[in-house]
Amino acid sequence: MTGDAWPVGPVATFSGVDALLHLARRQLGMDHASVSRFDGPVCRVRNVSVAHRVRTRTGLTHVRAECACDRVAPALLVPDAAQDEHLARLAQQWDLPIGSLAAVLLTTADGRPWGTLSVTAADARPDLGEDVLATLHSLGETLLDVLLAEEAQDAGPHVVDEVHDVVARGALQVVLQPLVHLQTGMVVGHEALTRFPGSDKPTSAWFHDATVGGVGPVLERATVERALELVPHVKGRLSINLSSETLLQPTFLAWAERLPWQRLILEITEQQPVEDYDRLGEVLTHLRASGALVAVDDTGSGYSSLRHALAVEPDLVKLDLSLVQSVHSDDARQALVSAVCSFAERIGARVVAEGIETPEDLACLVSLGVQLGQGYLLGRPSVLATGAAS
Repeated sequence: MTGDAWPVGPVATFSGVDALLHLARRQLGMDHASVSRFDGPVCRVRNVSVAHRVRTRTGLTHVRAECACDRVAPALLVPDAAQDEHLARLAQQWDLPIGSLAAVLLTTADGRPWGTLSVTAADARPDLGEDVLATLHSLGETLLDVLLAEEAQDAGPHVVDEVHDVVARGALQVVLQPLVHLQTGMVVGHEALTRFPGSDKPTSAWFHDATVGGVGPVLERATVERALELVPHVKGRLSINLSSETLLQPTFLAWAERLPWQRLILEITEQQPVEDYDRLGEVLTHLRASGALVAVDDTGSGYSSLRHALAVEPDLVKLDLSLVQSVHSDDARQALVSAVCSFAERIGARVVAEGIETPEDLACLVSLGVQLGQGYLLGRPSVLATGAAS
């Protein structure tokens, strides 16, 4: 084997990102360079270039609160890692020689933290300074362009064109599912759900591919535009779905100014982890001042969903399907639903149960204090006839 880099994957997987990392490491005289991708509370090593055989490999995952990624805000420079207790501990835990480190945050054009670019040397490097960070920042801009292009390609070579085409042709269909007051049976609103007539790809796959391809906000805004056409024809509020990625776009509030928020429920989807809860809170405060109600989805499905509910301070808390279905025959589910209802009452929110399909589950949910619901038992998603009132 020749050269100074040990391969970290099959030669066939060597990409433009790998080439840029190799260049950065050689130019800065470092032993190790890597790109880590944020994924909620963890970061995942995506690409690596190394000068010596070490244990670091692509795909390794670390908790962000425990590794160095969360300290890169927006950069981290440690000329002598032996003097940094945190890095010294990590070097021992990972069996990775870290004598010095420089890292910068990779941020998308709309301000979202994407991940980190870092280089390390086995020995202390007193010469590391701001010029090294400047080099990494400059390289990072090009590197992120390549990374996003690779992710878009992974989602499918034509996903960007597909999304723009379906939006331009207006080939989106919105169906409405009733939101029902469980004790009275009255319809108090509807949720707008997107369908893609003539496509074999499921709706969830459309939105997943669009998100990975970097055009998630384009598709989400287009579906909202189509849903708004139905507002004059429905009673109560219309629930629309938007991800935090769309809500945190710099252009979002200007676009949202013309929306009739006093007739809308904003349901925050989880296409991507929320990277900036402070900024999201500012956006939600603005929308609430315009009359919006805010809902969070999948509550009770895990720790992250409960943390999400705490941070968003919702007006509506939507129970995850896993808690709703068969709740009448499961004491553990009943205990969790009751706990969510108590939590919602404390913060002044109402609880919505999704996926109600049997009379037994409906009766149990009402007895536990759930006020609102959706599901096939109460009304299937359907197309609203033009000019009809629901």
